[in-house]
Formats: sequence, C-alpha cells, structure tokens
Amino acid sequence: MITDTLKNISLYRGISKHMDTAIDFIQAADLSALSDGKHVVEGENVFVNVMSPQFKEQNTWEAHRNYIDIQIALEEGETIQWLPLEDVPGWSEYDMGGDCVLSHDNNPGMAIPMQKGQFAVFFPLDAHKPGLGSVKGHKAVVKVRVE
Repeated sequence: MITDTLKNISLYRGISKHMDTAIDFIQAADLSALSDGKHVVEGENVFVNVMSPQFKEQNTWEAHRNYIDIQIALEEGETIQWLPLEDVPGWSEYDMGGDCVLSHDNNPGMAIPMQKGQFAVFFPLDAHKPGLGSVKGHKAVVKVRVE
C-alpha cells in the first residue's frame, strides 16, 4: 500500500508499464471534471471509475487479484482502512467478473483519512475498506491491470 499526494505521483513510475500509463493519465486529466462512470484510458489495462458516493460506516473488506486500485480523493470526507490481505479472515469466493473477494471481518485495520488531492494505491496483497465516512463524496478509482 502506498499513500501520498498527487503532486508526488510521478515518484511511483517504474512499478509497471500500466502504472506508468495510469500516472500519465492522472497528471494530464482534470479528474474532477470527468462525469461519474467508467472512462477507458487503455482498454482493459487502465481505466478510471469516477463516482460521487454517500460515504457510510460499513464493514466490507475487499481485495483484487488482477487490478491495482489507485483511489484518489477529489473531495474531503472519505476514510479508507487497510490491512495486509493475510490479516483479514473470512474471504468470499473470488468473483472473476468483479475481480474481488470480500470479507465482513470486524478488524478495523489502519485508517487513512483521505484529503483532497491525496491518493492511496492498493495492490493485490492489500485488503482495503473504502467509502467510510458520513458525507457525500467525490472520488476516482484508477484500475491498473497487474502485469
């Protein structure tokens, strides 16, 4: 897991070719101006989901196998919790279509209060619980295919 501000995102070049493509897109795009929904950057290798969800308290952990998540706060108000995948028990069967496994374990993990302009990267070995809070938010999730 990585968390940082968007002004430093170029420091993470070299993780993978698809990550570099995602970083180029993030630096060039006005993410706040994109409409809610899926925006294709490079086929199924890199795409972004923009959303304006109502953040809430919930207990669903998620993890992915084929994609890295770059969660970007376009507004304040969201907290994301993190734990190593191995520290969360009770995973569901893998949902290939949604590229996810879920767990309702109550372990709170490490809280990451997301500030506007901050991002968090979650790799396949990172369990994360996004969307925590009590306000209507605005965020982007860049999905980067694992190479």
